[in-house]
Amino acid sequence: MDAVALAACLAIAGAAGGFLAGLFGLGVGVVLVPVMTALPLMPGVTEGNRMPVALAVSLAVTVPTSALAMAAHARRGSLNMPLLKRLAPGMLAGVLLGCWGAVTLPASVLQAVFGLVALLVGLWLGLAGPQSRLADSLPGEPARAALAAVVGAISAMMGVGGGTLGVPALVLFGTNIGEAVALGSGFGVLIAAPATLTLIWAGWGASGTPLYGLGYLDLAAMVVVLPLALLATPIGARAAHRLPPMVLRKGFAGLMALLGVKMLWAAFF
Repeated sequence: MDAVALAACLAIAGAAGGFLAGLFGLGVGVVLVPVMTALPLMPGVTEGNRMPVALAVSLAVTVPTSALAMAAHARRGSLNMPLLKRLAPGMLAGVLLGCWGAVTLPASVLQAVFGLVALLVGLWLGLAGPQSRLADSLPGEPARAALAAVVGAISAMMGVGGGTLGVPALVLFGTNIGEAVALGSGFGVLIAAPATLTLIWAGWGASGTPLYGLGYLDLAAMVVVLPLALLATPIGARAAHRLPPMVLRKGFAGLMALLGVKMLWAAFF
């Protein structure tokens, strides 16, 4: 694949990821990680570093897109900022653990984690009834902090914002889908910013890293992906406020299931 075709694929993935960031509170990684692991390697990157580079780019782009989506939801009054602040410490602790896994575990393991989590999320949201939940509200401390840490750790390992796991977790504990999506965009900022910095640090001076990059972060890929992702994010956020909650839930479920199957296939076949 020549450079123009590669850039076009990355740009399209950025636009799709940005739209989904606004629509579902996800990070662009739900699209970008599968795309970057399927495309030819970026200049300077070795096969063993394919996954950490994809994670770093996805997380770096997630920071501004999630911030943009969070601001859009806040303007519409759907962002529960006090709850976001209460969940932040546990989530940040989980991010550190997830980043360690991202740079030490084999790519096939990371792909399997991504695929399994996405598939389980999709199946539960798609098959469970609209009133299906574990409780009517989030648990108290320390269980709430532990839940936030799990969301942070797995999200960092998957290279996505917290919406992928955070939205269904919130719904499972009685949060309506609209508020959960708004909080998911906030989770994206909390998770992606420290995770990006950690992956830059972890890859600093390592061999087989991007030719035009900082640590594992490929700046050339980010420059291609980011503009269209930023343009598409507000469009997705507006769509989220116009769709009925059940349509939003089923759409989220279908997307997660498809991505889960794709990544599990890549991990094992």
